[in-house]
Amino acid sequence: MDDDALLIRINAIRVLGFHQDEPETPVGEKEQYTVNVTLQVPHNRDENRVRIILDVSMRRSEDPASPVVLSIKTVMEFEFKDDTFLVTDKEGIERVRPEIQDQLVPIAYSTTRGILFTRVGLSGLSKLLLPLLDTRILTKGHSHMPSD
Repeated sequence: MDDDALLIRINAIRVLGFHQDEPETPVGEKEQYTVNVTLQVPHNRDENRVRIILDVSMRRSEDPASPVVLSIKTVMEFEFKDDTFLVTDKEGIERVRPEIQDQLVPIAYSTTRGILFTRVGLSGLSKLLLPLLDTRILTKGHSHMPSD
């Protein structure tokens, strides 16, 4: 094995919150809906851990005042063999290396997508899927969060 390899393992996958409102009429296959996803990436240097926290909400309308019909908040915790997953930026703030974050976020996003799919099952919201997307959209302009 390469001595410079970045060894990593998944410590935990948790659902911190889940909400589902059964609609009066099922969501149609072609129906448009609005998805909001927020991302947090805290780290802990002492324990060599990074958490990817995703908070997802879905509405059947673009109107932000419309009710959320489906939401989920997940956290995935990753542990590294050492602190090489961190970098100090030009302001002197320790952050998760962007290239590491850009690898972890898609893992967390696709896991959240799968959890959501299994939780919704055969309900009237079964057509509400977390869309496939390039997760760099989530990290673009995202300040790589310092430790918690």
